Amino acid sequence: MKEAPHISFLIPVFNMADTLPDTLNSLLHVREFPFEVIVINDGSSDSIEEVIEIWTHTFSRISNIDFKTVHQENKGRAEALNEGAKIAQGEYLNFLDADDIIDPNEILKLWECTNNDSFSYVIGQFKIVNASGDLVLKRPLDSDLNKEALIYKLAYAPLSPLTLNAFLIKREFFFKIGGLDPINLKSEDKDLVIRLLKSNGKFRICKSFHYIYKKHDLPRKKIVSKRIEWMKYRQQMISKNFSGGRKILSKFLQFKYDVAKLIYEIVFKYRVR
Repeated sequence: MKEAPHISFLIPVFNMADTLPDTLNSLLHVREFPFEVIVINDGSSDSIEEVIEIWTHTFSRISNIDFKTVHQENKGRAEALNEGAKIAQGEYLNFLDADDIIDPNEILKLWECTNNDSFSYVIGQFKIVNASGDLVLKRPLDSDLNKEALIYKLAYAPLSPLTLNAFLIKREFFFKIGGLDPINLKSEDKDLVIRLLKSNGKFRICKSFHYIYKKHDLPRKKIVSKRIEWMKYRQQMISKNFSGGRKILSKFLQFKYDVAKLIYEIVFKYRVR
């Protein structure tokens, strides 16, 4: 009988047939524990079905990996991940964007962090690379920080060293706190991180840079459009999660950062996530 998956990697895709193969290939080299990969096709109109067919065959030959797909009308990333979580069988969930990759050696370190105790979630770390794979940015996170210190960073540091995609979240706990908020478009990640930190869940910070954000070149018009959209939803997310002086200062700092980045990207056509 096949061993139950330890981690469910949930990958939402919307017209990302060109980048998904690299993402899946990075998981292909993780062999130390059983896991599953769930691709949620969020109403794509590109050749994603062909990619899924190829990788269904590829993963079928790997004994420790289960590969599943979910198809839905275009509802957005939060809805896609919530749907993927419903069919997930792994003890922990990890969210993986279809244009990023996983470091096989570092994900093992993150998994080992969960084996010593029962955690509601484990916080991993991440780095950003360019299209050639060269390191652009690495944001180390002290392992002894408590929840309040982490919330402080999220409230007042727009360039936070926390990202949801570097978390492992117990599947049951994900549903307990309500999953991702589909109303919080473009800021659903940070919203869930704040709710996790405000919860009574037990957590641990792990020194594993398993998640690799890949910085992709985009047309200037698309960059500007995305930045303006993100600005709106980030302000809404802050209003939802904070109050009083913390809300006011957090909104001001986030707006100041987003405007500065928008101007920079208009001039240099450069985006760091």
